[in-house]
Amino acid sequence: MPTVLLAPGVLALAAALAAGPAVPAKPTPASVSYAERASAQIRFSKEYAKSHPAALATPADLDRFFAELQAAWAKSLGPQPDPVLARLDPLVYLTAMLALTDHKEPDWARCNLWSRHALPAFYADLETMRAAPSAERASLLDGMTLIHVLGYPVFDCDLPQPEWDRYRAAMDELPQVLDIYIERHLAVDERAARTLQRGRDFGRAQRSLLAALDALRRDDLARTRQELVAGFDQGAIRPELSEVGHRLAKAHVARGQVDEALSLLDLITRSTAVSELSGETLGEWYAEADPRRGPERYAQAASARLPVLVPTDERIQLAGRYVDLMTGRPLDLASLAGKTVLLDFWATWCSICLAEVPRLNVLAERLGKDGKLVIVGISSDALTGQKPPESVVRDLARQKGMKYHVVYDRPKGSLTERFGVDAWPTRVLIGADGRRLAPPGTVKRPIFLEDVEAYFETQQPAS
Repeated sequence: MPTVLLAPGVLALAAALAAGPAVPAKPTPASVSYAERASAQIRFSKEYAKSHPAALATPADLDRFFAELQAAWAKSLGPQPDPVLARLDPLVYLTAMLALTDHKEPDWARCNLWSRHALPAFYADLETMRAAPSAERASLLDGMTLIHVLGYPVFDCDLPQPEWDRYRAAMDELPQVLDIYIERHLAVDERAARTLQRGRDFGRAQRSLLAALDALRRDDLARTRQELVAGFDQGAIRPELSEVGHRLAKAHVARGQVDEALSLLDLITRSTAVSELSGETLGEWYAEADPRRGPERYAQAASARLPVLVPTDERIQLAGRYVDLMTGRPLDLASLAGKTVLLDFWATWCSICLAEVPRLNVLAERLGKDGKLVIVGISSDALTGQKPPESVVRDLARQKGMKYHVVYDRPKGSLTERFGVDAWPTRVLIGADGRRLAPPGTVKRPIFLEDVEAYFETQQPAS
């Protein structure tokens, strides 16, 4: 079955989790804080998987491995450990399993760890946050939780109805709990505050999606469509809504309601951009619904698709003098005024960032020569991880053959902090008129390379 375009991006983010976040300190288990719990456990679980190999023939084998890992971690904390620190972070289960299996896990494993381990751990953390709000407990919600625990598994894993109801109840509660932390200013810094706000906004955006999935699970096709319309109107997580819509269209076809299925596909088409759902996939969905009329119907509907990126009200004036690590020459960002500029925030430890260098090189070669686009790779290494010096970043950038400007960001006057970057890679696209470009809709989301590529394929930037 064709998949929506978001799926690779979400799985890529999950892969970034498997690599483990870069942190400036390596606390011993006995001194770990709530904020350091996930990072410390990820390191611990990788070492544990190496020293305690286990075959995963059945779900019981995975359950046993996780139980032994949790017991070993709790023991490392010393006698009478804090129960919150002693339990495994929701994010650790995937990391530990991938380390154990060398990324060759059985097909059943991810749904098993999600439903039997990651979700219960998330429920426990949510209850801890709700029971006694504090600055320390505000750090229990990591940004990757939104991707791994609360994101794509709802499509891949079919929860029994009681578990589904519990999941929905937790998601309904999540924004309310996080609102308490936000209103009381309990975040320890700006990055933590943004994580709380994203978690709250994500929980709110999920409501229409989960309501549509719930109606479809109950075979209530009319209510499913109502929830989809509401979700699309809000601009909420459109690729996931499209997948629900595709399932609903197939349910209509199964009932002989082909016109209803085509009408629903029209709704999906005019509610999504090509970077969120490819034209090829949509064309297949139409042909699947009606082999005779579907292709022509899609051809008629395709012209009404959403623009990939639109100018926002945010105007950005770039400034700062740097050395281009690729040429050794000075680079004054102010000189880029009047040009369309893509800022690519990356780091040496970010495997996804490095894997996407070839795609950035293609953009730079295709659009850079005639001045349509200037790409500036901004190394955030000095603000994250083990802080490799500029020379190390320069050598890696040249080794990877980056064919665009590359600069080493520094804490003083940091571009990373100015743009609120706390996940890598992050892209910021600035139009020639100085306005930031973003996906349409009320729900903010980051832009991916798919967006940038599709933007230049479907639109001409202002000159």
